This record gives sequence, structure tokens and C-alpha cells, in this order.
Amino acid sequence: MDFNHINQFGLADDTPQCFLVMGSYRDNEVDSTHRLSSYLETFERSNTLQVTNIQLDGIAKSDANLMLSEMLGLPLRLTKSLTDAVQARTLGNPLYIHAFMQSLVKEKLLINSVVKKRWIWDIEAIQSISIQGSIAEVLTRKISYIPHDTQEALKVMSTFGSQMSEEYVSHLSPLQEKRQEFCDRLNSAVEESVIEKIGSKYKFVQDMVQQAVYELMSPKERAECHFQNGVKMITALSCCADSHSDLGLITFVAIDQINIAKSFGVTDSSMCTQFAKLNLKAGESSMEKFNFMSGFSYIEHGISFLPKESKWNSSSYDLCRSLHEAACLACYVNALPTKANEYISELLENAHCLEHKLKAYYVMVKNLTSSGDFKQALKKTFDVLIELGETFPTEITPEIIQEELSNTKSLLNNFTKESILSSPKLMDEKKLWAIKFMNNLSGPLSITNYQMGPLIACRMVQLSSQYGYCSESAFGFLGYGQAQISVFEDVDEGYRWGKIALSLLESLGGKGYLPKMRCLFNSYVSLWKEPFHATSNVLLHTHSEAMLVGDVEYASVSAFFYCRQALVCGQNLLLAEKECKAVASKMVQLKQIQMCYGQVNTYIFILKMNGNYGKVNPFPDIFDGKIANEEELLNLALSSGKRINAKGILSNRFQVAFWLGQFEEAAELAEKAKPPPKMSFMEVYHVFCEGLTAFQLARRSSSSSASKWMTIGEEAVTRFRLYEKCSTWNWENNLFLLEAEYHQCKQEEDKAAAKYRASITSAQEHRFVHEEALAFEFYGDFLRTIRRVDDSKEKYANARLCYEKWGAHAIIPRLEEKIGRIQGTE
Repeated sequence: MDFNHINQFGLADDTPQCFLVMGSYRDNEVDSTHRLSSYLETFERSNTLQVTNIQLDGIAKSDANLMLSEMLGLPLRLTKSLTDAVQARTLGNPLYIHAFMQSLVKEKLLINSVVKKRWIWDIEAIQSISIQGSIAEVLTRKISYIPHDTQEALKVMSTFGSQMSEEYVSHLSPLQEKRQEFCDRLNSAVEESVIEKIGSKYKFVQDMVQQAVYELMSPKERAECHFQNGVKMITALSCCADSHSDLGLITFVAIDQINIAKSFGVTDSSMCTQFAKLNLKAGESSMEKFNFMSGFSYIEHGISFLPKESKWNSSSYDLCRSLHEAACLACYVNALPTKANEYISELLENAHCLEHKLKAYYVMVKNLTSSGDFKQALKKTFDVLIELGETFPTEITPEIIQEELSNTKSLLNNFTKESILSSPKLMDEKKLWAIKFMNNLSGPLSITNYQMGPLIACRMVQLSSQYGYCSESAFGFLGYGQAQISVFEDVDEGYRWGKIALSLLESLGGKGYLPKMRCLFNSYVSLWKEPFHATSNVLLHTHSEAMLVGDVEYASVSAFFYCRQALVCGQNLLLAEKECKAVASKMVQLKQIQMCYGQVNTYIFILKMNGNYGKVNPFPDIFDGKIANEEELLNLALSSGKRINAKGILSNRFQVAFWLGQFEEAAELAEKAKPPPKMSFMEVYHVFCEGLTAFQLARRSSSSSASKWMTIGEEAVTRFRLYEKCSTWNWENNLFLLEAEYHQCKQEEDKAAAKYRASITSAQEHRFVHEEALAFEFYGDFLRTIRRVDDSKEKYANARLCYEKWGAHAIIPRLEEKIGRIQGTE
């Protein structure tokens, strides 16, 4: 029947009519503006029509339970929990119930168990299912029909979000009678399916319903409700602070209510100091749990409760200083350097003495380091150290370094890990801060002045031995271990002290420092003893750990070293490109610009090797768009005093030239790219590529020049014999390849062939596919020179397969050219 026929009803004369019409509509789809509404009103006013309205509601919960009981063939008591969940999500509509039950079977949340010979269900999974929008709309309108007292209880509940624990109720009223009355009202709402009760928590069945209840109040009413909630809970907490097991959670909930009220402009000036202290407590507690975003929010709220004009007065000075100190750190971790500098400036301007400025200086140095301003970071650190009574020589010689290391070694002769742990803790605040600032120096010094590192490490050990130990002391021992390797080439001793440092930090309880320790240990120490494949995985995990504890600096450092070590493990270059790009973007997001030099440099190497250089921009949004190419990156590193970064760029150019077979160019770059520190990661691969380059050029040069190249190659073999003794896994195949090239230059064909085969086998066993490819290629070159053409083609084919597996598409044309030359001679 259409609307034209409807027009006939109610318009006839008084002649009796015997005609029955039944119609139905969804009341949630028909409002006062709908066309049908005008007809319904006409029918109601008609003198000739008798209208009966029948409202079809959902079936009662007891009837729904009976329905499910019969449907599943189970007793009523067993289906009750399922009925509660189904009723809340269907409003008892039989059609909805039927469809919902079918969906449960389809999703395998309701199954017929062969073992139990009955229907079983996952009640927790079913309770987590969202309610359909149409049902939520019905529930929202239903609220207006709920009794006023129940509505008031729901309003209070809505101010806590989507759910409310009975624990909250107990803190909202000191009287048991009032608490029970409030719970009774909520229970009546449960019966109406507006909320549901799961364990000790009341939960709105849908976020739309919670929002609808919340919006029943005016903004002023909401603010007052939040404020009263907070004050009541804080009052209750003050009465049971020593005994309540859930004190921490309730404190956070209470102060959240106060802060929300403050955002509406409602507070109590007489309680502002108390609210500021509570926010400080909540902020510090959050940051201790490494939740720096929430921590910063609490700290900002705490500062907002202090009077702007007089917050630095003597009465609130300590509270204001503590809030600003916490704000500095939270801003740094949350990558808000500009905001951090604002708090630092205000703190330094108003602090009464050096001790009250130290935390601001500490964050300032970290901010400067993150931005890559190492010059200012180092200047400020050494200025503070002078004020703390610690000075260092401006001119550093090898003799000074060796003397400091020898003195520290003598000091440590009688120390064991056990004796260190049994020593008193460092209580002298100035010495504690001195060690903290020294610990901050590892990053900037490794880039600008690596010779200072051993002196800093020795001073940290000496101060700890004299005044007591702290978590940062462990980094002094790690630095001492690194110096044993880089200065004395004593890998075993360095590794031993590195393990002691790691164990010491774990024992001293420095949880927040563990990612930094693991990063440094696996990047500078363990690589001499442990397989790269193992340490690269540790670095990837350490990146995640560092993010969790808020150490954004060493999260970035760990990610950089992971990318570097994954690359030397022979990681597929396409995957390496994606990971490298993602890491660079993350560094920019975290404002860790100082790490972008090395990361972009690695990224460029990958792009040049996989053939995508020039197709992909490796500099998006980095360095404020001021850097457009590799040459500009090098100039920036040189002009800002980042010597190691500059060496890294030159080293990558050298290695790219080597891998692409441009040996004359590689030889020219080798001297410029020579890394300064001995026994470093950069040195190992520089020596490897330089040694192989030298042997290549020795075979192509005149006898006078050949002697020079042979000397360089032989020195490389000697160095790699030292490296291989440290880690057979990491460097055996490299040593064998260098020895093979040496024997080829000496025309010792049998020895050369044996070493080529050994290098290939070692690279295969230790999963260095890129170095396996190189060994196959060089073996192919050797076989071609001794006229074993077929064998040479086979090795070239194997090399090509390995290069393709590595993803080094820029090298493939060289292999094709070599194969083509052989085929041409045939």
C-alpha cells in the first residue's frame, strides 16, 4: 500500500466501514519530520478510525534465557552468562538474537563440542564484541525513559569514561549505605541493558551510550561532577593512604578528575598547591614506569595549578623547581626540544644555586647532543664538570692515555664484581652528578674526540672506587674495557670488563640504563668475540627496549648499529633499504638528528649497491632540507667538527668503489678514508677492502709499484690473522680470501685455489652471502688467469646468484661483462 491509498483513511463520511489494516514501522527511523508522522497524527484525530498502537519491545531477559536454553538444549543455569552477553547486544530482539547466535557459530565462538557433547562458548570473547550502531542508537534514546535517580548515577559513571570499578564507588562516598544505593542504581541500569557488569566493573555497552549520558549534563555540570569526584576520592585516599592496596591507581583516577575539571575552568584555589603536588607525584610515577607522555601531561597540569606571578616564591619554590625539572626531562624524551628549552631557561633563571641547576644542564646537554650540536654539548658539559671539581687535560697524547689506563688497572687489581657490589653507594651529590655528566659524553666524544673517551672512563672508575658506586659507574667499566681493546688490542681483557659492566649494571638496578649498556656492549665490544648475526638481533631488540624506557638517544643508536651490522651479515639490500629508510624517518621524528649522519650514509651505500641511487631521495625531511646530496653531507660533517662522521662518509665511498670493482679509485680513497681508532668496526672493513684492492693493483702494476701494493696487502693479512683469532665466525672467510689473493700474487696456484675454496665454504657456513659472492668472483678471476675457462664461468655464475640473493644489482653488469668476455674468446 502506498501513500496515495493512505490518504483515503480517515476522510470518509459516517457510513460504517469494516476494514482492518495493520502496519509496522521502525520508530528509530521515523521522527516528527518524517512523512509518515503527519498521517499517524491524522489517524489519531479521526472520528471514523479506531487506532490501536502496539509497541513491540525486545523479549525479557528471562524469556531470552529460555529461548537460548531450548535452542542449545542446555539447562537455564548454564545459559545465563551467555544470555547476559547476548541480551546486552540485541536488546532482546528475537531477530537480532537469531542473527547474533548465527554469527557466533560462524566466528567459532559458539561450537558444538564433541568431547563435552554439548554447546560451549568463549564468554570473554563474546563480551568483547562491539554492539551494532542501530542497537546503540536505541539504547541512547532509552536513557531518557530510565528513572531520574538511575540517570544521575549513570552521569557520575560517564565522567570516568567507558567503565567504572566498584573500587571507585567506595572512594566516592564514606558511607556504606550511600555506596550501596549508588550500586543499586547502576544494577538497575544493568537490567535495562544500558550498562553491563563484568566482575567488579560496570561498563557501558557502547561508547555512543556513554557519550549520550555524558552529554545529558551541561559543561558546567560536567566540570562540577568531575571536580566533586576528584575531591571525594582524594579525601578518601588521605584517610586510607597507608592501607589501601590499590592506592596508586585510585590516585591517578582522582587527579585525572581534578585536571578535567580544571580544563572546564572549575577548581578550588585553596587546594591548588595540593593539586600541584598530586600532579607532580603522578607525573614522576608515570615517568618511573617509562610512560613519559602521560608523565608530561601530569607535570604540565601541576604547573598550571601554581600562580603565574608568584610560583617561584619561597613558599612554592621547591615544588615549582621539581615540576620544571620533571618537565625538562619529559619534553626531551617526548621529542619536544623547543618546549624543553623553555622549561630549561625558566629553571636556570630562577634556580638559587648550582645544585638546583644540574638537572636543567643535564637535559640541556642531551638536547644539544640530539640536535647534533656537539661543540656546545661538550663545552657545557666540561664547564659543569669544572664547577663540580673535575678537570681534564686539553692536549691528549698516547702517553697520557696509557698512563691513565695503567693507573686504573693497578686500582682494579684488587677489585672483583663481588667487592664492587658490596661497596657503599655513592652519596656525594656532586660526585654523583659528575659521573652522570661524564656518562653523557660517550656519544659526542666518539664522533669528535675519541681519544678523550679512555680518560673519561678511567675518571668514572676512579671516582666510583673512591666515593662509592652508582648505576652510571658501570659505564666507566665498559669504557675501560673498550680502551683495553682500542689502545692495547687486548680483546679478552676488554671483553671481560664489558661483561662485568653489563652484569654490574643489572645488579645495581639501573633498569633504565640497560638498553644503552647493551647497545654499547654489542656495538663496540662483543663484535670481537660473538657472531654478528647474534649481536645484530640483540641490537634490534635493544632498540625496542630503549623506546620503552624513554631512552630515545640510544633507541636511535641501537637502530643505527643494527642496520650496520645487518648489512655486514649480508642482509638483502632491498629489505635493508626499507629498514634504513624507516629508521632514518624515526630518527627525525625523535629529533635525534646527530644519528642521521651515519644512518643516511648507510642508506646511500645501500642505494648505490642495489642500483637505486639517483632513483630514491635519501634525504627526505632531514637536516631541515638543507642537504641535497652526499657532498653537502660531507661538508656539513667537516664544518661541524664531526670527524668520525666525515670519515664514515669517505669510508663508504671507498667501499662502494671497491665493491663495484673500481680499484684505482678505491686506492685513491683508501688513505683519505683511513679510520683513526684502531680495533674498530670501521678499521676491520677498511683493512679488508684495502688489502684486496692492493693485491688487485699489485698484479696490474710494474714491479716497483707492485712492491708497495704487496706491502699493504701483507699488512692486511697480518691484521686479519689477529681479527680471526678473536672471532672465527665473523672474519675467517675474509682472512682466507686475503690469503688466496696473496698466494695468487705469489703465483702459488695450489695454495691460492685451496684458500679460495676455504673462503667460499666459510662464508657459506657462517651465512655471509655477499662475501661468498666476492670469493666466487675472485676465484673465477683466478681460474680465468690459469686458463680454466669452464671452471671460471661456473664460479662467475655462482657469484651472480649470490649477488642477486644479496640484492646487489649494481654489481651484476660486471659479472655479465666478465662472462661475455669469456664467451667471446671461445
